[in-house]
Amino acid sequence: MTYRSIDILNTYTDCAECNKPCYKLIDCDTYQTVSTNNPAFNSYLGSVIKWVDEADAPNYIERCAVVEKYYCRLESYPQPVITVVDCYKDCARCLYVPPRTEEEIKAGRIVKPGYDVPDCNRPSSTSCD
Repeated sequence: MTYRSIDILNTYTDCAECNKPCYKLIDCDTYQTVSTNNPAFNSYLGSVIKWVDEADAPNYIERCAVVEKYYCRLESYPQPVITVVDCYKDCARCLYVPPRTEEEIKAGRIVKPGYDVPDCNRPSSTSCD
């Protein structure tokens, strides 16, 4: 096996470019990694974020991932357009789905009548004729 040597001095113009940080989003469920060099992720280091990839529009899939920093010398990869939905201390809190109440299960819906849906006993301001 032959390894090709790359002179790092000829590859980068300065130390800041050579030591430019990248960020890994390590999925809490599958442990798959998404990498980005967006500096906005520096504020989420060591935390868990709930995020969506804009490429999934309009059927967004919310994912939970740990944010880690690394140095991405000589790497190139597609840059996903990531939107952070929320931030958590750990994966368990991000992945938590609150249980449905007994009323929600019986009604077969999650909305609260009279609050999230129009009241069926009141006349509607719009007509369906």
